[in-house]
Parts: sequence; C-alpha cells; structure tokens
Amino acid sequence: MNQLFKINSKGASLLVVVSILLISSCNKSSLDTENRLEPKYKSSITFVNDKYKIDTNVIVDNLNKQKLLKGIAAEKFSEKKTTVEIPGFILDFLNKTNSNGTFKMAGVNEAWNNNNNSLGQLAPTKVFDEFAQDSVVVLVKVNANLPDKQLIYFGFGKKYAMLSYYTSDRGNSQQVAMFEHCNNKITDFWFTRNLKFAKTKIGLINNIKNASVNIGGC
Repeated sequence: MNQLFKINSKGASLLVVVSILLISSCNKSSLDTENRLEPKYKSSITFVNDKYKIDTNVIVDNLNKQKLLKGIAAEKFSEKKTTVEIPGFILDFLNKTNSNGTFKMAGVNEAWNNNNNSLGQLAPTKVFDEFAQDSVVVLVKVNANLPDKQLIYFGFGKKYAMLSYYTSDRGNSQQVAMFEHCNNKITDFWFTRNLKFAKTKIGLINNIKNASVNIGGC
C-alpha cells in the first residue's frame, strides 16, 4: 500500500510537471502569435547629408505606431497651449518636412485662418462712412495673414512628444503626430488624420489605437 502510494505520488508529481510545461508552451505560443501579428518595428526617420528623410511607407504601414504609442502612454508629459512653448527643434523639423515649406500654427483658442483661403475671407463689417455720416456695412478681408493651423494638444516628455492640431487644408480636420526624440533631434515620427476629435492625451491615444488604417495627415 505504501509502495502504491509512493508510485501514485510520483505519478501525480509527473502530471503536475507536464501540466506546467503545457501551460508554459501555450503561453509561449500565444506570445509568438502576438509577435507575428505585430508589425516589425522600423523608424520612419533617417538622416541623409544631415537632413531629415521620412519614409512614408513606414508610417502608412504602421511599422512604428505601436512602439511610439507605448512610449507615449507610459511617459509623463508637460502639456503646452502656445506654439512658443513647443521646443524649437520640433518646430524646425515640422518646417523642414512640411510640403508647403513652412508650418504656421496658432495657439489653443487663438485666431487662425480656418477657411482654406490664402486671400482671406470676406466678412460683413460695419465702418463709418464720412460722406453719409453714418455706419455702413462693407465686405472686409479677414484671416488672410493668419496661420492655417490651430494647436489642440501638445505634450512633451524626456523621450517622446505628441502633437494635435486643426488644419484648414483638409476640410478643417484634426491631425495628430507622435515623435521620438533624442539630443534635440527627431528619431522617429508617425502621423495621421484623427477620425474622432479629441483634446487630451488619453483621448488621442485611444483614437489612434482604434484606427485600423492610417489615412494620412500633416
């Protein structure tokens, strides 16, 4: 009886070991599956003759999206509401890589040209007519010299940054960009048009997570 108990105990121990190995194998298989589903990381930024070069294929294929999202989610940000508070090297990057050659952006709640009209918008305005000695309504150009973008959110951390803004050249849509930086240089960059409007770090992160396709921006 004692001998039988010893055999059964060994058998039970062996069963436990086998079970642990099977569970471990399942977990590894699950991780392997996740790794296969996760796009292979690649930065969108390279330097050619000390100038930024952006690989838009990396951005469109979301090869750097997950890494930037994880880094931004984990990092504590200092949030800014004016463009003068945004680090110069980030504004310099946006100016140099913008298709128009310049990146002009108003601060949060500041006036901006949201009409996609470089000549400005004609708005009815009351002025005093000396001949009539009375106020009359005339059409006056407004917004002509204002920035065509308006800041919504900017957060800056030790390694990452996030920017979101309204732009008039895409039907007053919202754009969002993620940055990795080191020694005042941009080392990775991703952007898209925001599918749902958001004004906070958490809101922007959730929107990016739920967007399955990159539809461009900036």
